[in-house]
Amino acid sequence: MSSFNTAAKVMFAAVAATFLSSAAHAADARSITVTAADLNLASDAGRERLTERVRGAVNEVCLVSDWGAGIDAQRAMESCRQKTLASVTPQVEAMVQAAQSRRVATNGDVSVTAH
Repeated sequence: MSSFNTAAKVMFAAVAATFLSSAAHAADARSITVTAADLNLASDAGRERLTERVRGAVNEVCLVSDWGAGIDAQRAMESCRQKTLASVTPQVEAMVQAAQSRRVATNGDVSVTAH
């Protein structure tokens, strides 16, 4: 159960990049669909694989080249990552719970969006 909690927390945080702290970047919203259809989310391995995919998507949507390379840019990207991960938590949690209770035959997708 502890590996589920760890994987779930990471997935939830990773998919939560819906809002950026800077309104200036809101017009540059980026979104990636992370598929989970091929994963067994009732298993540790499936949840870990989804976590990896979500982390990658969060990193990608929060990487904005016009932010520059300074400390402010690093802070903005980290803030984006944290908020994005927080925003996807409900999607991922619902998918995992459905898979574990076998309420669904297949898993869906997770939408990771940064604004």
